[in-house]
Amino acid sequence: MRKIKITIGPVELHAKLLDTPAGNAIFGSLPFLSMARVADSAVTFSAPGLVPAHSGPPAMGRPGDFVLCGRSGTCGIDFGNLPFTRIRRRGPRRSGDVWARAMGDIAALKHVIDGDRVAVQGVD
Repeated sequence: MRKIKITIGPVELHAKLLDTPAGNAIFGSLPFLSMARVADSAVTFSAPGLVPAHSGPPAMGRPGDFVLCGRSGTCGIDFGNLPFTRIRRRGPRRSGDVWARAMGDIAALKHVIDGDRVAVQGVD
């Protein structure tokens, strides 16, 4: 299993990198730096390199999933659920290619602010 360490501002997360086209593209770009953007209960950042062509319907991310969204190379991680909708169901915030799953508590992401540095690297 391939593992990565993602440091976003004051928060350090470990994640398992999935064997998907998006996961392989991210792995090929390691290590890299980016800048965090925060909206609601999600953190996004840009990943360098080529974005793989999506094969099949988009996967729906759940809290703790790192999702590669669209062709822009934007990565997102949700650390909470959407508010209840009219039909009283909680749903995932983003769709795209899931490339990693966080290991451990993602609640610390609430301490990330816009502009925090993002460092992504492989670990043994």
